Amino acid sequence: MKILLLQDIPKLGRKGDIVDVSGGYAKNALFHKQLAVFADERVIKEWKARKEKEAKNREEKKEVLQSLVPKLQEHVFQFQIPVGKGGEIFSSLHEETIREHVMNFCKLQNQIIDSEDIEIKTKPIKEMGKRKLPIRLGRGADSLDTEITIELIPEASLNR
Repeated sequence: MKILLLQDIPKLGRKGDIVDVSGGYAKNALFHKQLAVFADERVIKEWKARKEKEAKNREEKKEVLQSLVPKLQEHVFQFQIPVGKGGEIFSSLHEETIREHVMNFCKLQNQIIDSEDIEIKTKPIKEMGKRKLPIRLGRGADSLDTEITIELIPEASLNR
């Protein structure tokens, strides 16, 4: 009996797979626990259409991310940090703030991506000046690794 899995089942398949199982196992275990549904022609047709749409969306997202990489590499992201008269820094730059600026830059490029598609792993930055940071765009096997340039500059209003 062909069934469509609604959840990952060890040693059987992953969510969305169509697999063959015995009728008793399907009825007594999988259908009863709502882990699968009977895969008739309509379900199989919908499943194929959904898989094709997902593949198309993944390919479009990959193209968007690939077009963003050179733009991100060229751009310098500037952040103003409050400093005292002696040059001491009063705060630090965190990855959430950097991610927000990258998201805004992507929106200005008319490329909308999710915040989950930007992975930045850095400790809070407390030193002025330019530096390169590694970032990952996308998720899973389709992700792209690149670098962005950030620059911390003293906030003008406090540096008088």
